[in-house]
Amino acid sequence: VTRVNRFNRLRRGVRWFYVGDRCQVFVAMLILSNFITNIFEAHFTPEPGSDMEGFFGKVDTGFTLIFTLELSVNMFATLFVEFVTDAWNWFDLVVVLISLLSILFENLPGANVLR
Repeated sequence: VTRVNRFNRLRRGVRWFYVGDRCQVFVAMLILSNFITNIFEAHFTPEPGSDMEGFFGKVDTGFTLIFTLELSVNMFATLFVEFVTDAWNWFDLVVVLISLLSILFENLPGANVLR
């Protein structure tokens, strides 16, 4: 019984933090930063194998890892019922899964377009 109470207290604390304005604004800023980075990448269109392509690849991987962590925290904070009943969570899940697949399978057709 003590374990369940500790688990629920931890989950409630994480949920309070995650749904709070500061965390949500921070996540929104990360999304905006990722969007701006994608604009720069599309504008400069780095040559295959160039240092710039490597840089954008590392930045993309970094954002994917951060968004994977954010999704994991969201899943833990909201647990199953609250998580699956929110359409934005499904959208986040699909985007993160596509991003992870595009990292694992570099030649996955259309993955960058979907992201």
